[in-house]
Amino acid sequence: MTFDYTKIGSAGDIVVIEMLGEELGIAVKHVREVLMPQQIHTLPGAPDFIEGVINLRGKSIIIMDMRKRFKVAANKSFHNRILICQIKHYIIGLIVDAVKDVVDLANKSVDPKPDLLNNFSESDCIDGVVRIGKRVIILLNLDTVLNKDEANLLSGMVK
Repeated sequence: MTFDYTKIGSAGDIVVIEMLGEELGIAVKHVREVLMPQQIHTLPGAPDFIEGVINLRGKSIIIMDMRKRFKVAANKSFHNRILICQIKHYIIGLIVDAVKDVVDLANKSVDPKPDLLNNFSESDCIDGVVRIGKRVIILLNLDTVLNKDEANLLSGMVK
């Protein structure tokens, strides 16, 4: 299901993160909280983009490195953050390079994903592009960041 980024008010807000020097937007409806980096416990046999699991107030939360998910080398820095997000019926932590701000997309120009990207399965999680002045923010659809096999694998890792 694609999130309608053109809705008015808080439903159209996005959290802007930084990855690889680019700005990416995630619908606020997905984001539960932002954490500072913390100890992550390794899960043997997990896909390489899964860093492991953290204990968050008595619950085990799987942590996914978004750089590794997009097949780019991990980058540990002071600015890294963990976004605790709801993706479909999973609560998962996403390691991102930085969290920049929250933007209201009401009255903003949102362009669809460029047609050329439809040929690449890795671009399934890109919904569109928004331009705000000189800023260009790529809109991510977290519901499609994991394919069906990956989601099934993760569902069996932590209950």
